[in-house]
Amino acid sequence: MGWWEQHSSNWKVCIVAQVGGAAGGGAGIFWFQFKSPDLPVMPNFLGIAGGLGVGGDIGSAITLPWSELIKQLADPKYHSDTDSWVYSDLDLVDPGYGISCQNINHSRLLIGQATASAVLIGAQKVIMSCSISSFLIGTDRPLFTCGLSVPSSLPQLGAALESTPQIQGGFGAGIFGFVGIFQYIGT
Repeated sequence: MGWWEQHSSNWKVCIVAQVGGAAGGGAGIFWFQFKSPDLPVMPNFLGIAGGLGVGGDIGSAITLPWSELIKQLADPKYHSDTDSWVYSDLDLVDPGYGISCQNINHSRLLIGQATASAVLIGAQKVIMSCSISSFLIGTDRPLFTCGLSVPSSLPQLGAALESTPQIQGGFGAGIFGFVGIFQYIGT
């Protein structure tokens, strides 16, 4: 059995970046990175979702400064210091059995988010849940829930001056609830 099928009860997740917004109806794409001490890799998943809400912008939940992304694109051997990212524990429904990357891939994502930002400073609260389901509605088997409080991963004024360019909302607020799927994109 490889890392893809390996079950673990000790998972953490962070939102690396997101793009989205809503005006009644809306959509978002969320880049999540998971990690577990039981796995040799840190798998990345996109959450692709749509639903109802108002507000939102590009990059309102940036953990990885855009300059780090530019460095990675310029030099594929460059790796960011992911230890400084803000990871939150997953609350597994069945911690005795755990979950695997295989379980997360193509599972249903429910995400609720409230954000507020002013120039380069912001805060947000994200609550998400994940379940294995044949369709986007109806639950077959819940996997986990997670509350992500992300203010420390937003670019603060000093960090933004030190690590430009950043994409961050001007003045704004948003709240939404979306449903979608997780899609594995690499390690």
